[in-house]
Amino acid sequence: MQPFGGGYAGQPGFGAPPGGAMQPPPAGGQPMSNPFGAGAAAGGVISNPFGAPGAGGPPGGSMGAPPTAPFGNAAAGPPPPGNMAPPPVPNMGGVDAYGAPPAMGTPYPGVGGRAGGNVEPPPGPFNPGNAGAASVAAPNFYSTGEVTTPSHVPGLASAAPGQDTTTTLKDIELCNAPPHFVRSTVGRLPNSLSSKQKCAIPLGIVLQPLAPLPPQAEEVPAVNFASVGTIIRCKDCRTYINPFVKWEANGRRWTCNLCGKSQMTTDQYVQALDETGRRVDRFQKPELCKGAVEYIAPGEYMVRPPQPPVFMFVIDVSYTAIVTGMLDTVVSSIKESIQSGQIPGGQRAQVGIITFDTSLHFYNLNSNLSQPQMMVVSDLEDLFLPLPDDILVPISESEAVIMSLLDSLPNIFRETKINESCMGSAVKGAFMAMKHIGGKLMVFGACIPSIGDLALKSTRDNPRLLGTDREVELLRPVNDGYKDLGSELTRAQISVEMFLAPQQYIDLASISSLAKYTGGDVRYYPNFHIQHSGAKLQSELKHVLSRYMGWEAVMRVRVSRGWKITKFYGHLTIRGQDLL
Repeated sequence: MQPFGGGYAGQPGFGAPPGGAMQPPPAGGQPMSNPFGAGAAAGGVISNPFGAPGAGGPPGGSMGAPPTAPFGNAAAGPPPPGNMAPPPVPNMGGVDAYGAPPAMGTPYPGVGGRAGGNVEPPPGPFNPGNAGAASVAAPNFYSTGEVTTPSHVPGLASAAPGQDTTTTLKDIELCNAPPHFVRSTVGRLPNSLSSKQKCAIPLGIVLQPLAPLPPQAEEVPAVNFASVGTIIRCKDCRTYINPFVKWEANGRRWTCNLCGKSQMTTDQYVQALDETGRRVDRFQKPELCKGAVEYIAPGEYMVRPPQPPVFMFVIDVSYTAIVTGMLDTVVSSIKESIQSGQIPGGQRAQVGIITFDTSLHFYNLNSNLSQPQMMVVSDLEDLFLPLPDDILVPISESEAVIMSLLDSLPNIFRETKINESCMGSAVKGAFMAMKHIGGKLMVFGACIPSIGDLALKSTRDNPRLLGTDREVELLRPVNDGYKDLGSELTRAQISVEMFLAPQQYIDLASISSLAKYTGGDVRYYPNFHIQHSGAKLQSELKHVLSRYMGWEAVMRVRVSRGWKITKFYGHLTIRGQDLL
């Protein structure tokens, strides 16, 4: 069997079969399945043509004809017995791995990684008597799943003498990115454009750098290059040092596994290599043996000093928000989060509160006040801040004033009859109050923004388009107003989280752009009422206020030569698609 084309002459570990010529398998056996799902037979199916690591060969010292012949090459000769090593294969992010897709119920590994846990072998050793004579053509694929042999991995070139395959596999697993951070939509990646066109399935990578750690998962180690002077990176593509770079000249040079540039190693970072070409101190340095690490960035990586965590609450106090109980749910959730100390940032965390209906209400939360002061801005055409300071205040200093305001808000607006909203103007007012520092903007809405900046019309709702070819028109924003505002918020390091609890049409397609282009989320509660949806809103708001967060972040994705990112999906703003 030639799994990746070419002959067997000169392949490592491919010797001549003992006992002379190989014999064809007996006819009438059960076929072995195509590893990509084609031609599978019921019963007796082994999905991995390479076998499990360390799996024994067939009895009698001979092996029958291969069950598959890539690209229809039925005349390809069978491999000899013993360990089979696929040829070298590059992978995205420089991580190489082979194997069958994970079994049902196990998570797919990420790019250059495989899911944690033990490598599960097939049900039993491959028996050539169970392989039929028919061959199934399949394109060449690079595996991102189970690793069967490590001999092709850059930086982990081959197993050391006397080191068994299982130990080397554990080394590779240690170096791969954990699947909860990075994972692929497929189990095997095509090794050429023609193979990609033949497989005709979408190829994508799911990235979640701040994903919560699964139970019993190892904490991400921190790496500090202060003793070296600077973080070691490729001079061309700026790739960070990682376990899959190739070391040369006894550790004095290294080659980037993404762009292939060879460069000198900083004197303070030089270390000798072992007999396999790997650094002898690789297990003492997380960046050389871990697939995910946190770098402690020096001052040169920061545009400004780290800012305190800021939470600005922009709350709808219209008639709908009052009678459905949305306002009561929101203020009680904020109170519990502050009193329990779940909001991150400790003494540095800051909070501000703005309410709105047909006008904006700012609040002075100075710690020297016995009770908060409300200032109303009704001129929505020419917004201004009524206070230069004290709209955003540290929680540790003004907690009593904040609690007093949250307790009084439901009573202040209990008798309101206003059922209109100026959400667009409220978001712009919050932007003016926090643009100097950035932070998280929490927007709570109960009705469509009908007045002020970025006002929308409820007449856009047209149920007659549902179920027709024009239904997609209802899913598009009416204009780019909220998208442009979101891009402006992003430049000020502001992320928007939206909690929308309407009773009628709210034009979610247009409003949601605020969260989409700032890295936030939209949580939608149609026909909200505190009795049946209050607990859900309360739970999700507490989660947003207490979860693991990143502030003032820029995410960059680098891929190796031969790959190109053609499309981005998710809640983010693309500042540039080609950093080179």
